[in-house]
Amino acid sequence: MSDNQLLEHYIDTAIRHRIALIDGSQSEKANSLYKRLIQSYREIRFRGEIVENKFIELLKYPDVRVRSWAAAHIMDFKPDLAEPVLKDLIQADIPFISLSAEYLLREWQAGKLKFPEY
Repeated sequence: MSDNQLLEHYIDTAIRHRIALIDGSQSEKANSLYKRLIQSYREIRFRGEIVENKFIELLKYPDVRVRSWAAAHIMDFKPDLAEPVLKDLIQADIPFISLSAEYLLREWQAGKLKFPEY
């Protein structure tokens, strides 16, 4: 899979995950998509700085579902870029997404947010 294909896969999975999660009847699908999203993120990190820099551009992605997941993952290695996006998402008062952003930011500020090793 090329770098661009990997990022497109991440985008598609992030959108599909949020849709499945919000639809409470699709919890198994949401769990499966979450695992794929994490695998994609790990691969992005594994490929290094060039892909990470492309990944950072997702903080400006038009779809809020993608921005929210990208911000959550980018907190792992560029919190100074991700934090303002999370604050914007909190202020946007978007059901589920704003609450998730608030929780994530609070946990990070408290030093409780742990990212998996790669």
